Amino acid sequence: GTGVAAAYFAAYLDAVDLSHNEAIRRIREAGTGLYVARDVKDLYAPGFAFATPARPTITAAILAYFLGADAVTGAVDPYSHALTPAETNIWLSVERNLNDEVIERLVDAVLTEVQIDIRNRDAGPETMLICSGIALSPAYQASASTDTYEAARPWLRSDATWKLDNVASTNVERATLTLRWLYDESILADAVTRANFVKLGFEADLEVVQLFDSTAALDAYRATHYGTASGTAASETVYQPQATNSFECYLTYNATG
Repeated sequence: GTGVAAAYFAAYLDAVDLSHNEAIRRIREAGTGLYVARDVKDLYAPGFAFATPARPTITAAILAYFLGADAVTGAVDPYSHALTPAETNIWLSVERNLNDEVIERLVDAVLTEVQIDIRNRDAGPETMLICSGIALSPAYQASASTDTYEAARPWLRSDATWKLDNVASTNVERATLTLRWLYDESILADAVTRANFVKLGFEADLEVVQLFDSTAALDAYRATHYGTASGTAASETVYQPQATNSFECYLTYNATG
């Protein structure tokens, strides 16, 4: 496809990576003795990664592009987004600008993984979006996109309220939600760049760190590892406390003061 200028900008300076991932094959032939006859580039497989503090607009945009389906309701801000996985690729242009000296754009890129990391204070109070992806081809740019940054402050850990299995919880120390598309990344058409990406499956992992602050929390811990709240031996049973098995996190500015 044709690359376009960036519309959203990640303000965070750490954890930014653009990798060209070129596969070079060495060819040896009779008559060249101990030396390589020539090098051939078999594959150009660019990828990218970045992290950014989670603010409302960029969070909604990244999740919509990543998941693929976004049903927006509401006439004014704040809008409501119902985001669901969709099989169709959302093709993006991803740009990296190194001080207006090296400006590279990945064309026909897709997000493969988005992690929402709601951190405890000793790891940094701000909620982070940690993203990675792949692209079909790079395009060197003569000039950078004009950058504009979201004015709203990032969500903090203290902005979060929680529900686990549809029950309000006050003992969550931190939570990390990782969403991941599994892709067939090796579709070639006798070219050095890849021809397409096809989604094969969707995965989600959730890690929640809770404090022991009640008998119920201790029972849940024991049941997770020993099968039941009174178990004493390792269990092959996957503990599922309720049919909902739900996790809810509400990030509202100054939710807990």
